[in-house]
Amino acid sequence: MDAVEIEVKFRVPYPQALVEGIMALGAQTGKRVFECNWIFDDPGGTLTGRGELLRLRRDDTWRLTYKLPCTENGQFKVRRELETTLADGEVVAAVFRALGLTAARCYEKWRQTFDLDGAHLCLDTLPFGTFLEIEGTGERIRQVAAALSLPWHRRILGTYLDLFHIVAEEMDLSFSDITFANFEGLVVDMGAWRHRFEAG
Repeated sequence: MDAVEIEVKFRVPYPQALVEGIMALGAQTGKRVFECNWIFDDPGGTLTGRGELLRLRRDDTWRLTYKLPCTENGQFKVRRELETTLADGEVVAAVFRALGLTAARCYEKWRQTFDLDGAHLCLDTLPFGTFLEIEGTGERIRQVAAALSLPWHRRILGTYLDLFHIVAEEMDLSFSDITFANFEGLVVDMGAWRHRFEAG
Protein backbone atom coordinates (compact mmCIF):
# COMPACT_ATOMS: atom_id res chain seq x y z
CA MET A 1 0.00 0.00 0.00
CA ASP A 2 1.26 3.47 -0.93
CA ALA A 3 -0.16 6.18 1.30
CA VAL A 4 0.48 9.63 2.69
CA GLU A 5 0.43 9.59 6.48
CA ILE A 6 -0.73 12.77 8.25
CA GLU A 7 -0.45 12.60 12.02
CA VAL A 8 0.48 14.13 15.34
CA LYS A 9 1.38 12.59 18.69
CA PHE A 10 0.64 13.57 22.27
CA ARG A 11 2.36 12.42 25.44
CA VAL A 12 -0.12 10.59 27.67
CA PRO A 13 0.60 10.72 31.42
CA TYR A 14 -2.73 9.02 32.33
CA PRO A 15 -3.51 6.34 29.71
CA GLN A 16 -6.59 4.81 31.35
CA ALA A 17 -8.40 8.15 31.55
CA LEU A 18 -7.61 8.78 27.89
CA VAL A 19 -8.91 5.36 26.83
CA GLU A 20 -12.15 6.07 28.68
CA GLY A 21 -12.43 9.38 26.84
CA ILE A 22 -11.82 7.75 23.47
CA MET A 23 -14.42 5.07 24.09
CA ALA A 24 -16.93 7.68 25.27
CA LEU A 25 -16.69 9.24 21.81
CA GLY A 26 -17.88 5.98 20.27
CA ALA A 27 -14.57 4.63 18.97
CA GLN A 28 -14.18 1.08 17.72
CA THR A 29 -11.17 -0.58 19.31
CA GLY A 30 -8.82 -3.36 18.32
CA LYS A 31 -6.91 -5.61 20.68
CA ARG A 32 -3.70 -4.53 22.36
CA VAL A 33 -0.66 -6.10 20.70
CA PHE A 34 3.08 -6.22 21.35
CA GLU A 35 5.31 -5.03 18.52
CA CYS A 36 8.96 -5.58 17.81
CA ASN A 37 10.39 -3.32 15.10
CA TRP A 38 13.75 -3.59 13.37
CA ILE A 39 15.21 -0.66 11.45
CA PHE A 40 17.48 -1.74 8.61
CA ASP A 41 20.26 0.32 7.07
CA ASP A 42 23.65 -0.11 5.48
CA PRO A 43 26.84 0.21 7.59
CA GLY A 44 27.19 3.85 6.59
CA GLY A 45 23.66 4.76 7.71
CA THR A 46 22.68 5.95 4.24
CA LEU A 47 18.92 5.65 4.70
CA THR A 48 18.97 7.30 8.13
CA GLY A 49 21.14 10.10 6.76
CA ARG A 50 18.55 10.79 4.07
CA GLY A 51 15.69 10.77 6.57
CA GLU A 52 14.30 7.50 5.19
CA LEU A 53 13.22 4.43 7.14
CA LEU A 54 13.16 0.75 6.23
CA ARG A 55 11.32 -1.17 8.95
CA LEU A 56 10.42 -4.78 9.53
CA ARG A 57 7.68 -5.16 12.14
CA ARG A 58 6.30 -8.19 13.89
CA ASP A 59 3.11 -8.21 15.95
CA ASP A 60 0.33 -10.63 15.00
CA THR A 61 1.80 -10.65 11.52
CA TRP A 62 4.89 -9.43 9.65
CA ARG A 63 4.90 -6.05 7.91
CA LEU A 64 7.50 -4.30 5.81
CA THR A 65 7.40 -0.51 5.65
CA TYR A 66 9.47 2.03 3.75
CA LYS A 67 9.02 5.67 4.73
CA LEU A 68 10.25 8.71 2.87
CA PRO A 69 11.61 11.73 4.76
CA CYS A 70 9.17 13.56 7.03
CA THR A 71 7.82 16.91 5.99
CA GLU A 72 6.22 19.35 8.41
CA ASN A 73 3.81 22.15 7.66
CA GLY A 74 4.03 23.51 11.19
CA GLN A 75 0.85 21.71 12.22
CA PHE A 76 1.26 18.04 11.30
CA LYS A 77 3.87 15.42 10.48
CA VAL A 78 3.39 14.35 6.86
CA ARG A 79 5.16 11.33 5.46
CA ARG A 80 4.69 9.09 2.45
CA GLU A 81 4.99 5.40 3.17
CA LEU A 82 4.82 2.11 1.32
CA GLU A 83 3.75 -0.89 3.38
CA THR A 84 2.90 -4.51 2.78
CA THR A 85 2.23 -7.62 4.86
CA LEU A 86 4.64 -10.53 4.61
CA ALA A 87 4.32 -14.28 4.90
CA ASP A 88 7.73 -14.66 6.53
CA GLY A 89 9.65 -11.65 7.81
CA GLU A 90 12.67 -13.74 8.76
CA VAL A 91 13.24 -14.54 5.10
CA VAL A 92 13.07 -10.85 4.20
CA ALA A 93 15.53 -10.06 7.00
CA ALA A 94 17.89 -12.69 5.58
CA VAL A 95 17.60 -11.10 2.12
CA PHE A 96 18.40 -7.68 3.59
CA ARG A 97 21.49 -9.07 5.33
CA ALA A 98 22.61 -10.73 2.09
CA LEU A 99 22.35 -7.32 0.41
CA GLY A 100 24.58 -5.74 3.06
CA LEU A 101 21.88 -4.24 5.27
CA THR A 102 21.81 -4.81 9.02
CA ALA A 103 19.24 -4.33 11.77
CA ALA A 104 20.69 -1.04 12.99
CA ARG A 105 18.18 -0.66 15.80
CA CYS A 106 15.30 -2.47 17.47
CA TYR A 107 12.40 -0.84 19.28
CA GLU A 108 9.49 -2.38 21.16
CA LYS A 109 6.07 -1.12 22.11
CA TRP A 110 2.58 -2.13 23.10
CA ARG A 111 -0.09 -0.73 20.79
CA GLN A 112 -3.85 -0.43 21.08
CA THR A 113 -5.73 0.95 18.08
CA PHE A 114 -9.02 2.81 17.78
CA ASP A 115 -11.06 3.96 14.80
CA LEU A 116 -13.16 7.08 15.26
CA ASP A 117 -15.15 8.47 12.32
CA GLY A 118 -12.32 8.89 9.84
CA ALA A 119 -9.48 9.10 12.35
CA HIS A 120 -7.14 6.27 13.30
CA LEU A 121 -5.75 6.42 16.83
CA CYS A 122 -2.86 4.41 18.28
CA LEU A 123 -2.13 4.34 21.99
CA ASP A 124 1.52 3.32 22.17
CA THR A 125 3.39 2.34 25.32
CA LEU A 126 7.13 2.44 24.77
CA PRO A 127 9.85 1.78 27.37
CA PHE A 128 10.15 5.54 27.96
CA GLY A 129 6.50 6.60 27.99
CA THR A 130 2.99 6.36 26.57
CA PHE A 131 1.84 8.39 23.56
CA LEU A 132 -1.26 8.80 21.42
CA GLU A 133 -0.93 9.03 17.65
CA ILE A 134 -3.85 10.56 15.76
CA GLU A 135 -3.88 9.99 12.02
CA GLY A 136 -6.36 11.31 9.46
CA THR A 137 -6.99 14.52 7.59
CA GLY A 138 -5.64 17.64 9.22
CA GLU A 139 -9.14 18.86 10.05
CA ARG A 140 -10.17 15.55 11.59
CA ILE A 141 -7.00 15.31 13.67
CA ARG A 142 -7.68 18.70 15.20
CA GLN A 143 -11.31 17.78 15.89
CA VAL A 144 -10.32 14.59 17.71
CA ALA A 145 -7.60 16.33 19.72
CA ALA A 146 -10.10 18.98 20.82
CA ALA A 147 -12.72 16.37 21.71
CA LEU A 148 -10.16 14.62 23.93
CA SER A 149 -9.05 17.94 25.51
CA LEU A 150 -5.49 17.49 24.24
CA PRO A 151 -3.80 20.92 24.11
CA TRP A 152 -2.78 21.57 20.52
CA HIS A 153 0.43 23.34 21.51
CA ARG A 154 1.60 20.11 23.15
CA ARG A 155 1.42 18.04 19.98
CA ILE A 156 4.57 16.19 18.92
CA LEU A 157 5.73 16.19 15.28
CA GLY A 158 8.78 13.98 15.72
CA THR A 159 9.12 10.21 15.48
CA TYR A 160 9.60 7.77 18.33
CA LEU A 161 13.25 7.53 17.33
CA ASP A 162 13.51 11.32 17.65
CA LEU A 163 12.05 11.09 21.15
CA PHE A 164 14.48 8.35 22.11
CA HIS A 165 17.41 10.50 20.99
CA ILE A 166 16.27 13.15 23.47
CA VAL A 167 15.91 10.58 26.25
CA ALA A 168 19.33 9.10 25.48
CA GLU A 169 20.98 12.52 25.57
CA GLU A 170 19.27 13.63 28.77
CA MET A 171 19.95 10.35 30.59
CA ASP A 172 23.34 9.65 29.01
CA LEU A 173 22.25 6.20 27.86
CA SER A 174 24.81 3.91 26.28
CA PHE A 175 22.40 1.60 24.43
CA SER A 176 20.58 2.17 21.15
CA ASP A 177 17.90 -0.54 21.18
CA ILE A 178 14.61 0.69 22.65
CA THR A 179 13.58 -2.42 24.54
CA PHE A 180 11.78 -2.87 27.83
CA ALA A 181 14.71 -4.94 29.08
CA ASN A 182 17.15 -2.08 28.45
CA PHE A 183 14.96 0.37 30.37
CA GLU A 184 14.30 -1.95 33.30
CA GLY A 185 14.96 -0.10 36.56
CA LEU A 186 15.27 3.31 34.88
CA VAL A 187 12.93 6.17 35.76
CA VAL A 188 12.15 8.37 32.75
CA ASP A 189 10.50 11.77 33.24
CA MET A 190 9.52 12.88 29.73
CA GLY A 191 7.64 15.84 31.15
CA ALA A 192 10.90 17.41 32.27
CA TRP A 193 12.07 17.65 28.64
CA ARG A 194 8.81 18.42 26.87
CA HIS A 195 10.20 21.77 25.68
CA ARG A 196 12.47 19.73 23.43
CA PHE A 197 9.75 17.78 21.62
CA GLU A 198 6.40 19.57 21.90
CA ALA A 199 5.53 21.78 18.94
CA GLY A 200 4.51 24.77 21.09
